[in-house]
Amino acid sequence: MPRAGVLVTWREVAGTEPTMAMMDERLTPFRLSSVLLGIARLSAILKTWQNEPSFTVDRVLAKRFLPTYYARIKRVYEQSSDRVTFTRLNLLFLAKQACRVCALDGRVIETPQDAEQVTRVQISYLTTFPTLKTLGIAQL
Repeated sequence: MPRAGVLVTWREVAGTEPTMAMMDERLTPFRLSSVLLGIARLSAILKTWQNEPSFTVDRVLAKRFLPTYYARIKRVYEQSSDRVTFTRLNLLFLAKQACRVCALDGRVIETPQDAEQVTRVQISYLTTFPTLKTLGIAQL
């Protein structure tokens, strides 16, 4: 039977509440094609079209693309072997945000720091997306 993954959140990793403005600020400097290419590569490596997450690959990618936060992410992983950082939904949301805020002539992602700046947006999404407030929708 396939194992389900429990998502690592920005709140767990950074100890703060993310905002949509924070995510936009991190993505805005980058060229849209550069961000989308990076997302496509991550998606291919993770085989996100399959239903079962690859916990081993997820950990390798977290260590590579989120080095500043990896010690904290690792502690979350150690609490439960079912924790994941990267999911299809996260990456799709990141692509949507990139289409919304990245310019066609922005900066190309070239350094590990650039990659981390973009990658950490997708863990920020987990705690912001589900609320009406962060979507800019007034509560009824």
